[in-house]
Amino acid sequence: HEEEAPPVIDLRNRRFDLRGELADPFAGFTRLRLRASHTNYEHDEIEEGEISTTFINEGYEARLEAEHRPVAGWTGVVGVQHSDIESGAVGAEGFVPTTRNETTGLFLVEHFEPVEDWHFEVGARKDWLQIRGTGDAAGLPRYSDSAFSVSGAAVWSFHPAYAVSLSASRSERLPFAQAEAC
Repeated sequence: HEEEAPPVIDLRNRRFDLRGELADPFAGFTRLRLRASHTNYEHDEIEEGEISTTFINEGYEARLEAEHRPVAGWTGVVGVQHSDIESGAVGAEGFVPTTRNETTGLFLVEHFEPVEDWHFEVGARKDWLQIRGTGDAAGLPRYSDSAFSVSGAAVWSFHPAYAVSLSASRSERLPFAQAEAC
């Protein structure tokens, strides 16, 4: 019997990134950082000269961080992160419906060094997620959830080459409906 030719991938990927930073943006803060990106990824799987499946992943992400001046000896960063991404697969292997994933997260990371040999860290993050079907999948039920993560650590540097640390964390992750790792 005849062997089929392997599928061919026709890939298009456009990404735009924006990064910015301000020193001493306003009272109480030493630095303000912005990172944002827009991605438009698409690839077609072509079999025997015809497109059999098209995979898409398009959206944007933005993250704003504010580094604050010491408060009672604690220094750190507070921020917000948001993403809005549509992804899916259409065609013969379109087993994942086209969905829109919107995620917003607030976070805080703090450091404290009360004496020379000790270092303490705490962090917390709260995320909110909404997934809804788009296009042919618009009738799918919406999914929304939230997650909370927190961590803490204490480090004792009892010798220049040695340290002992104790850490604890509790983490939650939210699902992400996506057709293809892009």
